[in-house]
Amino acid sequence: MASVLLEASSDALSYVENQEKAAKKIGLHYELISKVNANEEEVLQCIKELNEDSAIHGIIIQRPIPPRISFSMLANTLLPEKDVDCIHPYTAGRLFQSNPLFLPPTPASVMMILDVYQIPLEGKDVVMLGRSDVVGKPLSMMMLQKNATVQICHSHTDDLVFKCKAADILIVAVGKPHFVTPQMVHNNSIVIDVGINFWNGKLVGDADTESLISRVSAITPVPGGVGTLTTSILLQNTLKAYRFQAKHNDIV
Repeated sequence: MASVLLEASSDALSYVENQEKAAKKIGLHYELISKVNANEEEVLQCIKELNEDSAIHGIIIQRPIPPRISFSMLANTLLPEKDVDCIHPYTAGRLFQSNPLFLPPTPASVMMILDVYQIPLEGKDVVMLGRSDVVGKPLSMMMLQKNATVQICHSHTDDLVFKCKAADILIVAVGKPHFVTPQMVHNNSIVIDVGINFWNGKLVGDADTESLISRVSAITPVPGGVGTLTTSILLQNTLKAYRFQAKHNDIV
């Protein structure tokens, strides 16, 4: 697996460090390629070279993406069969058609947590805080496929506190530390915190866990929650990509 680093932010560096440790633990070859000061043309050329490298089976473009570089251009340049982070239009489209090539790692982590703890989704009211292409949109689709009733909320949503408090399951992925507070939940709320923020020198989530933990039915921690599984699923996708590429030249 090759991870292309475009910005040396604290959360990005933490993520690639976890990737490298996990890959080494299972014997998967891992390459970290720093393109922090590269322009868009140089990054695109790097991705094209990785596409052509038969020794690389999975590619992840590490977020955040600097404003000078088009995320859409990067995503479209990736070979779908190496797109283990599920950002290419083809892999994203297959997910929306309930026929995924790979499952996007962070949304798949959330689904796995709910499954392991036997939290049913059918008929449940789910509020998704955040509408990103990476988490909010694909995770909402995966929830719908499990017959949940999903409401996507964002910065322009009216009565946000009321909507969050009415949810059976509240998923937060807004990138704002301690955004979810006690007035946004009820005693039976299940809170899934997808956020990763560095705040006052500590890694924290989007939910104010300390104030929520005595108020809700269940809540995932940060660190040690969704992010822990995300890396594992990324490696699983790489293994799946390797097996697929061993059988096929391409998928489109």
